[in-house]
Amino acid sequence: MTRNFFLLLSISGLLFTGCSNDDDVVAPDITDNAIRFNASAPLAPRSVVTTDNLDNFRVTAFVAGKKYMDNVLVVKTDNTWNYTPVMYWPANESVNFFSYSPDNITQSDADNGSADIKGFVNNGTTDFLYGVNMNESGETTKMVKVNFRHALAQVRFYLKRKAQNPAIRVDVKNVALTQLKSVGDFAFPRTTTAQGSTAYGTWSGQSVPTDPVLYAGNPVTLTDTGTELNPDSYAFFIPQKLEQSGESTTGGALVKVTCAIYHEDTGTQIWPRGTEYADIYFPLNSTATGAQTVSEWQQGRAYIYNLTIGVPSQTSAIEFDVTVDEYQSFADADIENR
Repeated sequence: MTRNFFLLLSISGLLFTGCSNDDDVVAPDITDNAIRFNASAPLAPRSVVTTDNLDNFRVTAFVAGKKYMDNVLVVKTDNTWNYTPVMYWPANESVNFFSYSPDNITQSDADNGSADIKGFVNNGTTDFLYGVNMNESGETTKMVKVNFRHALAQVRFYLKRKAQNPAIRVDVKNVALTQLKSVGDFAFPRTTTAQGSTAYGTWSGQSVPTDPVLYAGNPVTLTDTGTELNPDSYAFFIPQKLEQSGESTTGGALVKVTCAIYHEDTGTQIWPRGTEYADIYFPLNSTATGAQTVSEWQQGRAYIYNLTIGVPSQTSAIEFDVTVDEYQSFADADIENR
């Protein structure tokens, strides 16, 4: 196994905050006592779900401990949230709402009698959101305003070559992670997830280790600045403790980079020996100079790993041992002047 030889790890511990776009949502003239919805999601870029690109969610509601709405699909059409059949506010009871998005998540026990999600299966590419509204009633609420939060951890990787003399070229063919839990149970908080509140769901029972592939394709040549191999597709993972890897490639959470290293000027391959590409491993649970310690991934936070690749320490450098032959004696000659 080739251990990592240079690892710089910077962590962006961002806890995304909610941003409501109430002005963009059409509020119908509510005169029929029907339950209506509005939804907002945290600010975030690109493949992350936000208020602007959130277009559906499912909701389960309880009245006096009994299901009143059961995993109902709510869809945004022309800036209005619609569902069928339309439900109405109870006359004398409050309603508790538990919502999640997207609508097509995979779970092992969808009919578990509660709103909680049992056996959630993470595919690594889909953002998963949740929102809770407690003790809502038709007397005080015209529209249920669901503020969604991110249930997963977002992880991004930047790779660059190490600046050294002579200059090297690093070609990366594949990037994968190892021993990450892909299944878990999610429990909704029992308080409203309003903006600024401290209501967060909890994860338990993380299991089923997998080795997700982050990049596989044509070789990418690294530069002196960080290269994100999939800039338009983030990776999302169930919050979990990152197992220490020790000295084994099978014993913990790792980044596996399949690459080759060349002398930049001549194009001569320096590493690996005897094969075109080989794997280098970086621990996900790690401490780097000037960086934070990362021992677990938490929900709603974004983690950025900066990986620097140089010539492995076990690669044999060209060294010289210099000796000089002594002059050999050819003949002794006695010469006199005349």
